[in-house]
Amino acid sequence: MKRLTGSNYDLIVVCLSLFIVTFSVNLEVPLYPVYAADNGKANGFIALIFSAYVVGLIPVLVLFGGISDYIGKKNTMLISLFISLISNCLILIDQTYQMLFVVRILQGISVAGMLGASAAFILDNIDDLNKSANIQGVLVSVGLGTGALFTSITIPLTELDLPLSYYFVAVINLLCIVSMLIIPNEKIINYGGIVRLPLMSSNSWVYCFSIFVAWSMVGVIISVAMPIFKSMDAAEYNGLLIFLSISSGAVFQPLCRDRAPLWALKNGWIISILSYLLLVIGIVYTSVILLLIAALLTGISSLGFLYIGGLKSVMNDTTEDTAKAVSGYFIYGYLGLGIPCVFVSFITDIIGVVNAVFLFGLVYFILMIIAYFIYWYQKKHVVVCEYHVAINKSKCVNYTGAKNV
Repeated sequence: MKRLTGSNYDLIVVCLSLFIVTFSVNLEVPLYPVYAADNGKANGFIALIFSAYVVGLIPVLVLFGGISDYIGKKNTMLISLFISLISNCLILIDQTYQMLFVVRILQGISVAGMLGASAAFILDNIDDLNKSANIQGVLVSVGLGTGALFTSITIPLTELDLPLSYYFVAVINLLCIVSMLIIPNEKIINYGGIVRLPLMSSNSWVYCFSIFVAWSMVGVIISVAMPIFKSMDAAEYNGLLIFLSISSGAVFQPLCRDRAPLWALKNGWIISILSYLLLVIGIVYTSVILLLIAALLTGISSLGFLYIGGLKSVMNDTTEDTAKAVSGYFIYGYLGLGIPCVFVSFITDIIGVVNAVFLFGLVYFILMIIAYFIYWYQKKHVVVCEYHVAINKSKCVNYTGAKNV
């Protein structure tokens, strides 16, 4: 049996830590309709809790996106694990809706700190952009989706007051902290101040805009479908819904490994259109199967093609500031995940779910058209730059290096 080297052990611990932090985020989501009913709240309450961790996540990404350059990647990840453990312990103690908001905010802070630091650590240890982006993408996608599925599965397995998943995650989180302490401290760059604003290059803004639009579909389908499942006495499908809408993309991320980011963008949008159409049909006919298929296609599009294509682009453009670049990318993604789903859920209580989803679809397709023209402009820009390099034999500053466009 091959013995693990120090670097292999470090990489395994970091990957497991990234997974468990993202795994923790959606543990309670399948029970949100129950918590809402117990507190006499409507659909908007479910979306508000679901999006609450964006409140904790966005300020950290904006102000401290590259803090691992100042205090070290290991220390940043340790802080994230501690905060995640605190949130896990709090939900074990108190399940009131007030505590749910606090837990979600803490989960957002822990995820924000972990994303950039882990991406930079993985890239430093693997030194392969495509492989690093795929490892990061798979761990985040699978982690965010499987937590909710695990809760749904474990609820009927025991007679405990709380799902077994709550206890399981707290134990694994503690083990990750102990394991992380063994990792040697890396040399800290320690330049600039403690406030580390996110970074976005001139080539990556098209992908940041696209991830905002794409992840809005994820938030909307989760916040809209869960109340429908509850009304149909099919709440046991909530975990599967979240798993499909997030983790299914991990299966298709390797397809983007050797492809240009713009190729992933184009194919992601095609799949996204199909997912929206199935969402509408599933709502009209109150079909669990169609809603689950829509969730599956949403995951493939938003956390498969569009997510990994954009992640590769931002990591490639700014390899010296990976943590700040990844943080900037995720700011747009999580704003898309949080804001639209809260808006749609609240207007659902006013104009009905069908009208609300149609209104969202109108805005969604307008933004998609804008994204297409951005894509078209960047595609044209790449061709012009290639021509410029060939004729004048000089570098084009904004050339993305994309192939197979």
